[in-house]
Amino acid sequence: MSLKTATLDTEPTSYWPLDDVVGGSCHDEAGLHDATVASASVRLAVLRFGGGSAPYFAGDIGSILTVVDDVRYSQPFATP
Repeated sequence: MSLKTATLDTEPTSYWPLDDVVGGSCHDEAGLHDATVASASVRLAVLRFGGGSAPYFAGDIGSILTVVDDVRYSQPFATP
């Protein structure tokens, strides 16, 4: 079983594997909301990790990925 399948089998609200190789967003494998790259200080697929890639956060203020507001990301919907 792949990591993606195992993760999605737990029915997460969202799952961003952070393996996007180009563009300004990180695909949500659960299909809810893609995350967007909010600043130039985050570059996707810069660092190699095993057979995959990951975003590189330069450490600048504002080095974040953002997700649109959605009630499903609020505390009442959080699970242990």
